[in-house]
Amino acid sequence: FIFPPRKQNVLRDELDADKDVKENPNDKKLREEKYEPVRRLYQELKCNFENKKDWNTAGDFHYGEMECRRKGRLGGWLDFLLVTTYYGASGYGERPLRALSWWFFSTLLFFPLLYRLSEHDPFSACVWDSVRVATFMKIGIPIELEGWGKLVLALQYFIGPTLLALFGLALRRKVKR
Repeated sequence: FIFPPRKQNVLRDELDADKDVKENPNDKKLREEKYEPVRRLYQELKCNFENKKDWNTAGDFHYGEMECRRKGRLGGWLDFLLVTTYYGASGYGERPLRALSWWFFSTLLFFPLLYRLSEHDPFSACVWDSVRVATFMKIGIPIELEGWGKLVLALQYFIGPTLLALFGLALRRKVKR
């Protein structure tokens, strides 16, 4: 992706599960059978290394646990969607720069473009409105939107703080080390 992956501890069992699932990608039972034991093992290893205060290794095993959860689709489609979003937005809380870059991208490019497409004021005003919403600013002229603009605003009110929270979580995990 944007940032290079870092070294990760991978168990042989996970590699075997990946191979078996690639051969039978639609077999849900096989997927659960292969990934659940590996996920539990990663979870136990993560807890052991956290108890020893080896945060870097614990972070690697946390990453592995979440990967098994995502690959195994162990909690149904909603859990899969949330875990995949968690992966994409902040690398399972292990990559703070990823979360911050998504926040900047959405605040300065994505939402202003959506405001523009919803027939909002000129583009510069859209960027300013997006930054005001993203930073919770209440100064200036109130944002007056109609139609699709209200939906975009509601979406930004949800996504902006969520990305900032993921950034805070990932930063806390990094500082903890």
